[in-house]
Amino acid sequence: MLEDLNRKIHDLESNIAEVKEAIAAGNSAQIALEKVIKSLESAKGWGIWDMFGGGFLVTAAKHSKLDRAKEQAQHAQRMLSVFNRELSDINLPTDINIEIGSFVTFADYFLDGLMADWFVQGKIRDSLDKAKDTHNRVNKILNTLQSRLRELNKELDALKKK
Repeated sequence: MLEDLNRKIHDLESNIAEVKEAIAAGNSAQIALEKVIKSLESAKGWGIWDMFGGGFLVTAAKHSKLDRAKEQAQHAQRMLSVFNRELSDINLPTDINIEIGSFVTFADYFLDGLMADWFVQGKIRDSLDKAKDTHNRVNKILNTLQSRLRELNKELDALKKK
């Protein structure tokens, strides 16, 4: 009976450690996604100026923000891959990823007109929506993990009192 109790405690402690690892990976993914969202929101703001005739410098600023968002999205994808692996370790398999599209840089600079600006702005909005959706999905999973962690800790406390 004592061996059984010790084995259950050990199993619970292992599960708790795995859930904590998943939470840490999810938090890292959230931070990375927030940076992507911030850069895309900034690019969206520059894009509005560009649509109203902002000119070459505004187009350059917008694409600088878009390039930054792409770099940050690559980092966020790496963090999401780690999160997916950690979730798989606790039998909560998911496939969360972030995909922001390409932003037609050539047309935006050299065919600088309302149609090109409008097209790029639509791509920015779509990418921003995808990033926010991914952020929300990760947040929901983190809430589930926090609940699971509380339950496991209660269970562990109850076993240790026996």
